[in-house]
Amino acid sequence: MIKLLRQYILKQQGEETDNNGESIKIVDGIVIGATPTAERRAVSEPPGAAFEAKGNQHPGEEEDVKSKKAVGEDEGEPTGGPEVENKGAGVMKIKRGRPHELEGFFISLKAAGRSERTITGYESDLRFWNKVAAKEKKTVYKLKIKEIEAAMVGRDVNTRRRNVSSLKALGRWYLRDGFPNLHVELEKLAVVKGKARIAKAKTEEEFKKIREHAKELVKKGDRRGIWIGLMVCCGLRISEIQNAVAGKDWVQVRGKGDKERRIPCPPWIINAMYKTPGAGRKGFMKKRQVIDRALRRLGYSHFHSLRHTYATILLHRGVLLDTIQQLLGHSSISTTQIYAKTKIPEGINEVLEED
Repeated sequence: MIKLLRQYILKQQGEETDNNGESIKIVDGIVIGATPTAERRAVSEPPGAAFEAKGNQHPGEEEDVKSKKAVGEDEGEPTGGPEVENKGAGVMKIKRGRPHELEGFFISLKAAGRSERTITGYESDLRFWNKVAAKEKKTVYKLKIKEIEAAMVGRDVNTRRRNVSSLKALGRWYLRDGFPNLHVELEKLAVVKGKARIAKAKTEEEFKKIREHAKELVKKGDRRGIWIGLMVCCGLRISEIQNAVAGKDWVQVRGKGDKERRIPCPPWIINAMYKTPGAGRKGFMKKRQVIDRALRRLGYSHFHSLRHTYATILLHRGVLLDTIQQLLGHSSISTTQIYAKTKIPEGINEVLEED
């Protein structure tokens, strides 16, 4: 009773007490005459602000977190009011609760100009991570580093790289909107190095055989000859054929990142493209699924190897690597350098045979 009376008198004087019964005074959220314990517990909230103790907050709700803490440190579900460090501009605001739906992530990829195939790849990777999260009875956003590493065990190195890359992209998107947990966990992950593979290209003899087969199909008016020719003699991706436009002695396509480029094209392909309608049921401008299905009936598979063959033949015949980069539409020369591994240094065997 005496304690309650004392608190009432202090309140009338603009003062309050902390949980230990010590007298404190709060002016504009600043604690005056408080013990360290009272200072840590002092909370300043705008009028009408409500803090949900169980943590299922709307993404719009924010809390103040000590700036000296690691951003996005996941301490589980909140158990009380937000902590405040009275440092003015040093206070950081981080959202807690359930982040936005993944649909917004895919919208951001489209807005960034990512290709349809790239977005499909992200969807596939995130389906995998959703399964991982479901086993842990949580969302992808709440995954911990140990759970991410456990999911990677036993998977192909390049598959791991792709899976982690997609998850990091999602983590950056969450971070942009004020949800840092996933990004922080992924920062702890060791960099996954991919396999140093050599491009799977056809041999010189196989290249000539495929080229002649394409010419025969074109003479018969078969559009499949155009598709094979564009891949093995122009280095087009199978997905780029649907927007290929013929010029005088070149073909123009729109590739990854919505970037356009022009590639020299043999006359027999140019003539066939002018004679064959582009759009329509019998046109040659078809999606990859249609082309894939039709060429498999001819016994072809691994269509990207035709593009590899194009680049490898050019390199072995003396075309410079940076020129090949432009023809293929690579944004970085490091991507094109995989073809340099296919070129065998000359004269090595002769050096070894010298006495």
